[in-house]
Amino acid sequence: MLKSGDHVVVTDNTYGGTFRLFDKVLSKFDLAFTYVDTSQPSLIEQAMRPETKMVFIETRPIPCCA
Repeated sequence: MLKSGDHVVVTDNTYGGTFRLFDKVLSKFDLAFTYVDTSQPSLIEQAMRPETKMVFIETRPIPCCA
């Protein structure tokens, strides 16, 4: 799905394990990640690049921690 040089826009409210996967593992494969408040569509649009291949959004896993 993704290849070296691709870019992903990610919700800035992502689960810690997901963040570590992107930051510590997948970034070593020359993938770039930009974290934005995905509740504001204009911020998603501003983060898009020609090399953006994915927008990654997660819901909160624990509703009590909102």
